[in-house]
Parts: sequence; structure tokens; C-alpha cells
Amino acid sequence: MPKSTSAHVSQLSHKDIRIRRRALRALFEIDSPSNLEAFAPLLDDKDPWFRSKALDAYRMWAPRLEIDSLIVLATHKSIDARRCAANLLEKFTGDTSSVAEILYKSDDNLCRIKASKSLIKSDFKGKFTSQLIQSDNERIKIIALSSDHISKQQLLSCLSDSSNSIKETALNQLSMKNENISEERLSQILSEGVNPLAIVQFSVDNGGDTMVRLA
Repeated sequence: MPKSTSAHVSQLSHKDIRIRRRALRALFEIDSPSNLEAFAPLLDDKDPWFRSKALDAYRMWAPRLEIDSLIVLATHKSIDARRCAANLLEKFTGDTSSVAEILYKSDDNLCRIKASKSLIKSDFKGKFTSQLIQSDNERIKIIALSSDHISKQQLLSCLSDSSNSIKETALNQLSMKNENISEERLSQILSEGVNPLAIVQFSVDNGGDTMVRLA
């Protein structure tokens, strides 16, 4: 007679490593997301094989549960666990900000960038856009610029950023919003080394000196 799921779960902490491995494989075959909680202790196992399998369990089952299933990973001391949580954010629909906010506070850039994308996706009132646009990280700031809640003033402010990539992204957003930029400002931006293609449309609309410089 086949063993019950609870029997396999209890064997995950067995002294005999062979029994533990068989129990783990059996639980993967059963493929029930409800068993995910039993894998959390394995994140701290001395054996890297069990730690790896615990992460595999989260990759397999967490997206079939609620976003809070990632909190164990997002708050874990292991960078591998936190990065696993960050990479799984995009697998969820709906509001993922509860976990993304935790990961955004990480000192790991990958976690912060993945979290930023999630926060912008879940930004229904512009709160996270205003927070991320203040970041010193170029990639995070560019993510913030993609937000539906980005304002004209925020975009114009980014034209003074030291990064040309940020300036070009801001210009693209301003163009899509059909905003205008003065000839004086365009001339300054062009002299700062921004890709000329980023200002062509503004120059054409103005019909000024920068159009001659671009010709």
C-alpha cells in the first residue's frame, strides 16, 4: 500500500539520508503545492543537495499559491533563496508588492532590480514610481521611467541626469506623451552626448537650430 503524503513529509527529517531522498522524490511525484511548507526547513540543510531541491520545490509550487508563499525565501539569509524569490515574482499575477518591497531593501542588485519591476507593475497609485525614480541605480531609475504614473515633471527632471541612458529613456517617454522641449534644452542635451535619434522628433516639431545640427 502506498505511503500517505504525511508519511513522506515526516521522513524529510529522517536520520537516514536515503530515506530522506526517497521521501523528497515521492513528494515531487505527488506534485501538491500544499506540501511546499514542508520544504522550508530544507533551505537551511547542511547538505547542498537538499537546499537545491528546496529551491526547486518553490520554483514548482509557489506560483500556484499566493504571493505570501515567497516570504520565507525573501527574508532568508541565503542569497540563493532571495534571488529565487526575486526571479519568481514575475510568475505571479495581481499585487506582488508585499514581497517585492522586502526584496527591494536587499543589498543584492539582482533582487532590487527584479523587485523594482514588480513594484512598478503593482503600482496603482504612483507611490512606488515616486520612490524608485529617486534611486541612484541607473537600471532601477529606467524601470521607474516606464511607469504609467510617471509625470511630465519627473521626466523633465531626468533630462538633467548624468546618465545618457536615463536621458534617452525620458526623452522617449516624453515623445510618446506628445510633450514639447524647448530648443535651448534640446541643444544642451545634444551637446551632452545623447543619441541624436532620441531628439529628432522634438527637433522636427520645433523646426529650430537643432534640426540643422542633426542634418
